[in-house]
Amino acid sequence: GDEQLNDDAVMKIADMMKTLDRLKKISGSLLLISRIENEQFVKSDNIQPLQLLNEVTEEISHRLEEKKLSISINLNESKTIKGVNHDLLFQLFYNLINNAIKYNVNNGSISISDEESGKGQYTITIKDTGIGIPAEELPFIFDRFRKANLGQNVGYGLGLSIVKSIALYHGI
Repeated sequence: GDEQLNDDAVMKIADMMKTLDRLKKISGSLLLISRIENEQFVKSDNIQPLQLLNEVTEEISHRLEEKKLSISINLNESKTIKGVNHDLLFQLFYNLINNAIKYNVNNGSISISDEESGKGQYTITIKDTGIGIPAEELPFIFDRFRKANLGQNVGYGLGLSIVKSIALYHGI
């Protein structure tokens, strides 16, 4: 009798901890978006995209290994971007690469490349072998809390909202 009760109580507490953790992540994300929208970050860093992407990849490498994903980064090593916020751009690329991992297939790949147009436009492209997003969902991918109808519904639909806030704040 008593032992059964204890097991149930332990399970309930474990579930509550998971919920609490999820709420902490959601409120943290919303706070970050709000701080970005209120321009509470300084944009005084000069970053090299190659260096930044290497930092992100290093931090997330264990996740790449779990799914046996290969990643190739092919960026201009002399490119510098001025007047940005390092931590925010780190977060932007972290979220994008995290999605490229989360929705990828085992043994898949991620490739990151850049391109500079004659008009001084600089583009970084992240491609992956993942499941993709249905065309009809594309207009809504930046909406807070709306998630594409994916089978394994992981996450809270705030990653791309953060990406959008950071991009708008930097005018990129």
